[in-house]
Amino acid sequence: MKNIFITLTLFWGLACLSEAGAQECDSMLSLVRAKYQIINDLKAHVVQTILSAASGNYTRFEGALELKRPNKLRMDIAKPDKQQIICDGSAIWLHLINDKQVMKSDIKSSPQFLVWLNPLDKLLSGRAKDGCHNNGEYLFFMETEELKDIIKAIKIVVDRKTLLIIGIEAV
Repeated sequence: MKNIFITLTLFWGLACLSEAGAQECDSMLSLVRAKYQIINDLKAHVVQTILSAASGNYTRFEGALELKRPNKLRMDIAKPDKQQIICDGSAIWLHLINDKQVMKSDIKSSPQFLVWLNPLDKLLSGRAKDGCHNNGEYLFFMETEELKDIIKAIKIVVDRKTLLIIGIEAV
């Protein structure tokens, strides 16, 4: 009987701890969402790795990203080849600098590209599966229903004092 009481007490304690962690995660995510709803311009260093499931080959892109709400974007990719991507909300221009080529496409024909237009709106619209503290940072592990076909897992790292996102990893 004593073992059952200890087991139940331990189970109840873990359940309460899990519930408190979920509430803290939801609370922190609400604060971060509120912070980013008022930000209209965003600049970031971007590293994007694209992995081919078929061949196993990957390409790593590095560069700068600038967003201006509601729908303007500029990416200056430095590696592996210099490229520039510009979007005004209706068209996308891809400038392959080394090849001296420019290609224009309608944004409607590039649905995956839309993720970059307001990634924080879409990424933060999901639900947090889990979260944890790490040296003044808070890590969220997110699920987004809207992006599930192109993004399988998302980790967002937030500075707990400023509520600024300092890292995003998406698979």
